[in-house]
Amino acid sequence: MRGNAHVRFGGRAGETERSRDRHRAPVRPYYLLPPLTPNEVLEALILKDGIDAARTGPGVVYTTRLIERAAQSGLSRIASHPFYRRMTIRNWNTTRKLLAMMIEARLDV
Repeated sequence: MRGNAHVRFGGRAGETERSRDRHRAPVRPYYLLPPLTPNEVLEALILKDGIDAARTGPGVVYTTRLIERAAQSGLSRIASHPFYRRMTIRNWNTTRKLLAMMIEARLDV
């Protein structure tokens, strides 16, 4: 989790996606491998107004979409882009678990 972008778009620290807006899917981070940049990915994303949202952070693009209109989302089209192989997309639960593992490994040293 890089920077504050994982906190709900426009939300406050400590406020989760679910507590603030039950109609949005949890944030899904796209972690990028260099030399791919967040701005390149953001330009290529097909964001549908009122359905999809995206923000960038260092080496990552955070996305979310409306649950009830997920079938109309343009976010899944990123898989057809040539640079799709230069990123890894994770759900929010996996991201939190990976962070916990990294913190635990650092404490064990």
